[in-house]
Amino acid sequence: MWSLYVCEYKKTGKSKKIINNPNDLDTKYNLEYARRMMAVQQQQQQQKQNKQNQDKNQDQKQQQQQQNKDDKNKDKKDQKQQQPKDQKISKQDADRILNALKDEEKKVQKDLKKKAAVPVDVNIEKNW
Repeated sequence: MWSLYVCEYKKTGKSKKIINNPNDLDTKYNLEYARRMMAVQQQQQQQKQNKQNQDKNQDQKQQQQQQNKDDKNKDKKDQKQQQPKDQKISKQDADRILNALKDEEKKVQKDLKKKAAVPVDVNIEKNW
């Protein structure tokens, strides 16, 4: 906006008026005021653009961090899913483990039968 005033000022020849009449303080003041306001406006625009760039960079950084976090979680999930696959045992080992469990079960059943088969001494008094 202020740049338009400065351009118009130069087009209309008022800037030549300052050169021809250096004592015209109003014209000098108006031109200098327009130039300063134009500089302030440009500075504000630059600050606004810098802030937008910082916000954009921060958003990208947050997205990158979130992406990295998601990737790590996915890697952990994949690793957990792969672990059971890696823990395969051979058929011989499985048979050996099953046989050991069967033997243990047989022992337990045998002990239970022994305890059940032991006669209990009960004194029966007959009332006759």
